Amino acid sequence: MDIKPYKGAIYDIDLNQDWYCPYCLTKLMLSHTKDSLGCTTHYEVCDYSHQNEEARIRRGIELLEGYKFPITKARVDDIKVKELAAARNRLLNQLNLIDDELKSYVTKKSENYER
Repeated sequence: MDIKPYKGAIYDIDLNQDWYCPYCLTKLMLSHTKDSLGCTTHYEVCDYSHQNEEARIRRGIELLEGYKFPITKARVDDIKVKELAAARNRLLNQLNLIDDELKSYVTKKSENYER
């Protein structure tokens, strides 16, 4: 596995604002040192963290390819709406398949009774 550095835009954010994990969409918590954000989800599920440039330099942290910056509540809401709409569409498709199967079964049963 080849580890590559992050090549996207790098910017500092106001760590005192409300930010959310771009992976599990959980609200991030400001560290006791007030220089980083961390995901509050159990570390075996998500271990996301974010530091602004000064803290990254001080800790020797480099951003790697695929890194995602924290997201806002509005972005979380957009993602959740899209996920719910997709889930609704999947359920409607499944319901249509079940309806078709039920109609087919009822039709076959009624044909058997007519004989």
